[in-house]
Amino acid sequence: MRLVGSLALAQMEGNIENTLTNFLPLIGRHTDSLKSSREGADSTNILEITPDGHVRIQVDYLGHKTHFYPEHILAMLIKKLRDMAQSNLGDEVRSAVLNVPIFCDEYERGALLEAARLAGLDNVELLNETTAICIAYAFNTTDSQHEQSSENIVAFVLMGYRSTQVCVCAFRQGQITILATSHNRNLGGRNFDYLIFDYLKKNFDEKYGTVEDDWSILSKYRLLSECRNLKERMSGNSDPLPIHVDYLVENYNLDETMDRREFEDLSAGLLKQFRTVLEECLDRAKVEGIDSVEMVGGGMRVPALKAIVKDVFKREGRVSLRSENFIVRGCTLKHAMSNACYAIKEQQIVDNTSEHTTPRSTFTAAEMNWIRDLEASLQPNPSYQQVIPRLCAHNRYYNYHNFVYESD
Repeated sequence: MRLVGSLALAQMEGNIENTLTNFLPLIGRHTDSLKSSREGADSTNILEITPDGHVRIQVDYLGHKTHFYPEHILAMLIKKLRDMAQSNLGDEVRSAVLNVPIFCDEYERGALLEAARLAGLDNVELLNETTAICIAYAFNTTDSQHEQSSENIVAFVLMGYRSTQVCVCAFRQGQITILATSHNRNLGGRNFDYLIFDYLKKNFDEKYGTVEDDWSILSKYRLLSECRNLKERMSGNSDPLPIHVDYLVENYNLDETMDRREFEDLSAGLLKQFRTVLEECLDRAKVEGIDSVEMVGGGMRVPALKAIVKDVFKREGRVSLRSENFIVRGCTLKHAMSNACYAIKEQQIVDNTSEHTTPRSTFTAAEMNWIRDLEASLQPNPSYQQVIPRLCAHNRYYNYHNFVYESD
């Protein structure tokens, strides 16, 4: 049985090694590029490095130890979303606009296109997340400032689970001009979670004499979940707050307290990195002032981050749309703008930044025939047969890989 989304998350504690989470940072990346991040060390899954330096994830699937590439896992997720869309629309879905962080390079973007192709989408456009946010804001009917004849300068600060992206954009009637962007792909909400985690784990080990080998994947996951919850509670309460986890390691319980001031002292290094990203974007934009600041993403709930936003941009950060809908709304509007079937006002998008381009996926008919012929020629592993795509086609590089699942 394959569960996706909230159903998969609900059973994670009882099946943690076979529940695939946080695999998106592995898409299209070589292990050398992961050394500066926590992707491998903190994964709840069993990761395997292939001879060519890529990552596979091991799961127990249908009674066999099976290895999946991240692209295949993402393809399964996209296919689930595509099936849901088709069920609601009552029609076949073959095209989509997918969001991508501004820092992703061409190989990561190519891998995302591969996953979409494997999921049955043959007309895919990638849209930078900062651009998607700008489009959503331009169409936001609750804010009429960008309809004025004068130029309206808006800064967008996006802190997600893994990364931070910042964008300064100019809005004028019918035109969106992206003036500057900056990012830190290794600074997100989880960094603050792990800061609390490392602090509490160190105290726990010193108190009970436990060592790293005593900590199971499940015990780390339980503590990290409580750390995330504690961070959220401290965002709304400056008093000392308790954190308690029963039978965390062996028969030992964790009982600690932490307040907001202590948390901010621990976070001093991360807060400095966050300020640097904001200042870089503002410096690149070369504007006299910012008219308003929009904060997007769950990571921006931390009061210290909001204070830095106000200090750098000299404006109070605000949220004019639900954070979780901002990027999705932008992608939806971009797709509608590209489709003559929808009556929607056109917005000219001018990107003055030097970030990676986001081309539309355009395989020619000859290329698609070549892919199908190669797929047909692949022999499935006789010890494990499952109807899941085996071919990964790097769009624009024509670097085709035969992915054959192995069973132990």
